Amino acid sequence: MNDKPVSSGVTASHKIQWEAIFNAIGNPAIILDRDHRVVAANSASQSLTGLQPEEMVGHYCFDVFHRHGNGLPPPGCPMEKMLCSGVMESTDVEMDALDGTFLVSCTPIPAEDGSIEYVIHIATDITARKEMEKKLIAESNFNRSIIDNAPVGLCVCRAVPEFPYVLFSVWNERMKAVTGYAMEEINSEGLNKLLPSNHASAFRAAERVRRVPAGDDLAGEKWVVVNNLGEEHVLAIWTSPLKSEETNDSFLVFVVDVTEHKTALQEQRSFTDSLVRNAAIPIFVLDREHKVQIWNKACEKLTGVARADIIGKDEQWKAFYEVKQPTLADYILDGDFSQFPKHYDKVSKSAHNQNGYRAEGWCANINGSDRYLIIEAAPIYDRQGEMTCVIETISDMTESKTLEEQLLHAQKMESIGHLAGGIAHEFNNILAVILGYGQVMQKGLVPGSTNMSDLDQILQAADRAASLTKGLLAFSRKQRVTPANFNLNILIHNTLKSFSRIMGDDIIVRENLDSTPITIYADQTLVTQVLMNLMTNARDAMPTGGNLDISTKICEIDEAFSTLLCQVPPGRYARISLSDSGLGMDEETLAKIFEPFFTTKELGRGTGLGLSVVYGIVSQHNGYICVSSSVNHGTEFDLYFPLIENEETNRVTSVVAADVCGGDETILIADDDPNLLMLFSNVLSELGYHVLTAENGVEAVEQFTANQDKIKVLVFDVQMPKKSGLQAYKEIKLIKPGCRALFVSGYNEEQLQGSMEIEEGAELMNKPFTPLDMAARVRKILNSMA
Repeated sequence: MNDKPVSSGVTASHKIQWEAIFNAIGNPAIILDRDHRVVAANSASQSLTGLQPEEMVGHYCFDVFHRHGNGLPPPGCPMEKMLCSGVMESTDVEMDALDGTFLVSCTPIPAEDGSIEYVIHIATDITARKEMEKKLIAESNFNRSIIDNAPVGLCVCRAVPEFPYVLFSVWNERMKAVTGYAMEEINSEGLNKLLPSNHASAFRAAERVRRVPAGDDLAGEKWVVVNNLGEEHVLAIWTSPLKSEETNDSFLVFVVDVTEHKTALQEQRSFTDSLVRNAAIPIFVLDREHKVQIWNKACEKLTGVARADIIGKDEQWKAFYEVKQPTLADYILDGDFSQFPKHYDKVSKSAHNQNGYRAEGWCANINGSDRYLIIEAAPIYDRQGEMTCVIETISDMTESKTLEEQLLHAQKMESIGHLAGGIAHEFNNILAVILGYGQVMQKGLVPGSTNMSDLDQILQAADRAASLTKGLLAFSRKQRVTPANFNLNILIHNTLKSFSRIMGDDIIVRENLDSTPITIYADQTLVTQVLMNLMTNARDAMPTGGNLDISTKICEIDEAFSTLLCQVPPGRYARISLSDSGLGMDEETLAKIFEPFFTTKELGRGTGLGLSVVYGIVSQHNGYICVSSSVNHGTEFDLYFPLIENEETNRVTSVVAADVCGGDETILIADDDPNLLMLFSNVLSELGYHVLTAENGVEAVEQFTANQDKIKVLVFDVQMPKKSGLQAYKEIKLIKPGCRALFVSGYNEEQLQGSMEIEEGAELMNKPFTPLDMAARVRKILNSMA
């Protein structure tokens, strides 16, 4: 060390003692003058610089320790600061010499006049401490990064007794993003910043969290908060206490923003509610107390009970029953199914739910009408397996059930039609025998005698029976439209003659037909069906009897006129009017009478198809139908058909004996009815014909084969045992292709369509008819062959 005394006041003994103390300092220490030159350096300085203490004396400290080479103190030099402040200054300095960090303290040594003469410079190696601080800072930054980048809100709070009641020491970025507020804003204004509706709500929230350190944790509790934009957020909150030796009133809070989940759940619930609300089938739900929780629009429509009038009440039975009784859902809630059979026609376990039930049957007076309902009900369970409610669905099968019954009725009617056809075939054979032999007997009686008068009564009765049979078959027949010109007056007269009996003795049918022939172009069978349907409706409208007036008239409409149900354009028409004195109809009923399946009759008394069929037939013939009616004042139907001008109508005239000419040709007759066979044979023989007979198709073919050169005409019954008339005729045509035939049958055309087609060269004659009618047809065929 330089022998120059640091202070003139230091003695030799003091110098020795001072040097010992100076060198005993464990950290590098040097004494500098005001110009940064080293005046003295202790032994520890050698470890820092690698120089002996005496080698440092006289050099600038920044050259010895920093080696910058620029001849200036380093930035932030504590000696520079000390020279300015006059007091000790310390700072952390990175030493280039040892690549470390040191805490450098510069303390002034004043002169006698108080000015700074020397500076003692002590450097403490804090490199290890700095490295540890860096590590701690890095770890702290890493942990802070985890907290700030956590996908959930995370904060640390401490309950305090004074406002703002809760203070936060950690407030991550997710919390700031959700709330829009920094931690300082919340700490300064309290929870009412997030719960601004009123101060009391913030106070209650604070009280809620203040109890957390005592063990009252929040576990998934939902809080609604308002962010800085005034938007509501739903937060799910979990807490966990943070206890240490220093504190036991802090806790960690995890926050999850479930707003989107709640919104999605609300949207899903809204969507589900909308599905149920707008479902096409009626649905309602009962809770454990039998109170209605859901009552959809279809339920309102079916029952007529509004949702607002039944939600939250246990009065669902009123929508279905006149007296109180359980619905199917009530049965499931109670678990008692013993009374099922009393209330439903059919009861079974549901095919869709193992704990559900299915029932069906007619329910009286559901919203004003009887309905056939299929009902399914099933329980709904929570996660614990407890039944929370029961859902019931209802299918209104009234129309399907009605159609099913109508189909069964139609099938029954079809069966009856087949049966009637078979009976009509046999009955027509009997009538043919009665009429035939009656005509034969007429020849041998004196006109005006008692026997002749009695026979006339018998023949008239048989003729009425034949007309009745033909009319019934025409009414039930389904066939293609075969229009022709005919006199409408004759058709109506014959129809009334045939069917007036069905009206009953207490209904008077009055006929008022125009004296002028009225010709229309239509299918006579279908027009007959129209008349029969309207007459049947009139009869049903007069349960205690009355009058039915039927009239015809040619009318000319100059300008189109309209009624409630029709519009008739200008033109000339044949009008049929049917007017009854029955119950009549109101305007609401009148507006629906032509709708298919609409009927005012009680169940089982009508299909609702009669008037729709009438409307269809009239429209099919380019006609119009108008109706006028009022309650208790009867109903009038006016039918307008296009009029045919100056056309000769088709007429069917009876062939009397005087018109029939005989001949000497050979005729083969085949019929399985021996009475008819004998009658036809006798009549034709009396007219001069040579007659051969056969009782079935096989015999007919054999007779023809043996006499093919003689036989001119065949008269065959269509239906015969062993071989039908058609089959026999086909075989005969192979033998003699040009052979002519007359088929006779007691069946109508519909019944024959499925079993035969009349071959070319053959004709068909329907029973019943007289032998003279048949003889006239035979003569006509023979004449056409000449």
